[in-house]
Amino acid sequence: MWYLSKAFSWSKLMKQGSIHSIILLQSICALILDGPDLPNISTNPDLPLYITRRTVTFSCSVDSSPPTELEWYLNGTSLQQKEQQLIIDSITLNDSGNYTCQAFNNVTKRYSALTKQIAVIEPVITVTVSSNNSKPVENIDTILLTCHALGFVQSRIWYKDNHTIQDNDRILTSPDNVTLTILRVNRKDSGIYKCNASNDFSRDSGDTVLQINYGPENVIIAPPGPIWAEQGEPLEFNCSALSVPAGAYEWYNGTRLLKTGQIYNIDSISSNHAGNYTCQVNNIITQKSSNATVQVTVQAQTNGDNNISSGGKAGIAIAVLLSLGLISGLIAWLVRRKAGRMKGPTQEQNDTNINSTVNHIYATVIENSVRPDENTPGTQKERATQPLDENSTYTFSVVTLYFC
Repeated sequence: MWYLSKAFSWSKLMKQGSIHSIILLQSICALILDGPDLPNISTNPDLPLYITRRTVTFSCSVDSSPPTELEWYLNGTSLQQKEQQLIIDSITLNDSGNYTCQAFNNVTKRYSALTKQIAVIEPVITVTVSSNNSKPVENIDTILLTCHALGFVQSRIWYKDNHTIQDNDRILTSPDNVTLTILRVNRKDSGIYKCNASNDFSRDSGDTVLQINYGPENVIIAPPGPIWAEQGEPLEFNCSALSVPAGAYEWYNGTRLLKTGQIYNIDSISSNHAGNYTCQVNNIITQKSSNATVQVTVQAQTNGDNNISSGGKAGIAIAVLLSLGLISGLIAWLVRRKAGRMKGPTQEQNDTNINSTVNHIYATVIENSVRPDENTPGTQKERATQPLDENSTYTFSVVTLYFC
């Protein structure tokens, strides 16, 4: 104002002055009183979108003489902030909108304003995946998976066991990828399904485990039948099957329930254990059952020498004795022939020695080849222990070696 008064004083003094003095006075006034020009607004950080809970600083600058008064507005409402900087410590969704910096020159009585728009978004958080069916059955059910997320979501991507899912004739995604549909599920659809949700500034993911239920099928009993078991022996069956969830096992002999569980044992088998053994497997989710059967036949116990019956033993003993009798004729003839060739007083002694030797050999052969037992008839026992006379027989090979 002092400059303005001074200018007026000069105008009085120069009232009779030249035109050049008047032009100079007007220029001085124009330089002193000016503005405000159009403000300039800057933000730190300068982003197209802002994540909630961040700090944002607005700055306003304007050329004016004298300096102007500033005021901040949000969407046309005064923020009661008149500083050059506007600081928002923790920005929220409500802070989105148009920020205006208004400048006012009290001397020129002029206003000037500029507006800057910002957008605030929530980060992507709390991503979860839900299913419409927690117990899907193979070839029956259809699964609908839904990806839920909080915050500003720009995109969703589905994965199965960390591999990106591609649509096909059974697997379909919605246009916004919020849902994933699997038609007529099968066991190969089992796995971990993950949804990755994101925006330009944040991302998060959630997953769920999908287990397809099937079976039971391919029921197998080990050992496989038919089984021939000897009385007194132990017997163990093991049953297995393909089933999800694991099947419940039951053992039957005919229609009689024996036991539950995969393994069935018989400690000592008897004739009462003969028959058909069935392993039945039940799936509580699919409500299906499957079974396998093995046939068991029980036979009498056999032990080494006892394989031959008493009658058989007696028959063998008689056959051996008859064979020895047939051979004895030839042996006796050879003995007499050889004795006839001997001359002198020693012949009688030789006959005695021969008969003694033959009796000894015969007794040895009989003891080792035919042992009478409690099942051998008495007459056979007596014959087996009697010594041979000169007409008796013994093993041909022994006699031949003796006389050769």
